Amino acid sequence: MNNFLNIHIINNQNVILNVGGLILIISLILISFIALFIIRRIKNNLSKKYPRWQLIIKNISRISIFLLFVALAVSILEIMDIRMTDYMSTTIIQSDNIIVSPARILFIVILFLITSTVSISLKSFFSGYFNQNESTHFASLNVFKLVKYILWILTATVAMNAIGLNLTFLMAGSAALLVGVGIGMQNIFNDVISGFFLLFEQNLKINDVVEVDGVVGTVKDIGMRTSRILTRDNIEMIVPNSKFISEKVVNWSYNDTKTRFFIKIGVAYGSDINLVKNILMEIAAAHSLILDEPQPSVFFRDFGDSSLVFELAFWTSYSLQNEIIKSDLRFELNQKFMENNIQIPFPQRDIHIIS
Repeated sequence: MNNFLNIHIINNQNVILNVGGLILIISLILISFIALFIIRRIKNNLSKKYPRWQLIIKNISRISIFLLFVALAVSILEIMDIRMTDYMSTTIIQSDNIIVSPARILFIVILFLITSTVSISLKSFFSGYFNQNESTHFASLNVFKLVKYILWILTATVAMNAIGLNLTFLMAGSAALLVGVGIGMQNIFNDVISGFFLLFEQNLKINDVVEVDGVVGTVKDIGMRTSRILTRDNIEMIVPNSKFISEKVVNWSYNDTKTRFFIKIGVAYGSDINLVKNILMEIAAAHSLILDEPQPSVFFRDFGDSSLVFELAFWTSYSLQNEIIKSDLRFELNQKFMENNIQIPFPQRDIHIIS
């Protein structure tokens, strides 16, 4: 039996494979497929049992499968007398400050895979665990973004050290270049620092309705350098974070989701002002997007040059649709005024001719 197992199938200066080795390779492949089947079954069962952690389970499963096939490949090559230790330590690129070898490349790939998995897992954890109320949810997302950036910075630092890149030497040798780059990128640094203030002060939150440069929209994402705002025209506007810190920004949702809006209307002198008030209150109460509490209000604003000026104030939780609400109210007002013979006058002027 030993003689049979020692029969060489391949025998040269680079590769040696006998029958025993072939049987061992086949066994390892079968074991790997069994392990792959078990990993997938465990992933599916855990995903069904814990749907909130599905993304974490999926990423852990992927990295487990990757490491399984790496171990299988290394084992097969070792059985065939291909010394992976020698090949993996072979230098591909070498200079005074950089050393690149297959082992170091593999280490960096595995490091980035692990960091990506940890980052996605942290996002699922923060989003799933801290979702009791809106304020906690936004705070958890802010903490996650900070942790994610720190995690990737540390990963990049470890990766550069793995190939022998000395960061201290690099920064000292390129000090003049860094000064020039810093001057050119001061606006970017300003945006990044502003992003930190936004994340921690929470003056701006996702789904807030804001007005920037006369454009009204909903905040969809707050990044470290820029934020995304979806306008009423369904156009995404990319806004540098420094704009929210250094310039005037109106946040309609900062204190509450309810916002008050106004529409002005002028009626002819001699009109029944009580009837005008009742009509304004009636059409406001009938609109589905206007809140009953706080109640709408009607103000007699002024005795104008050509008309009596009234103003209807109403509250709504649909701030982004305020122009639609105002338009609906004006349509109803025009119809009601026509039915009740209430005139909306043209501008009038008295001309006195001196002979």
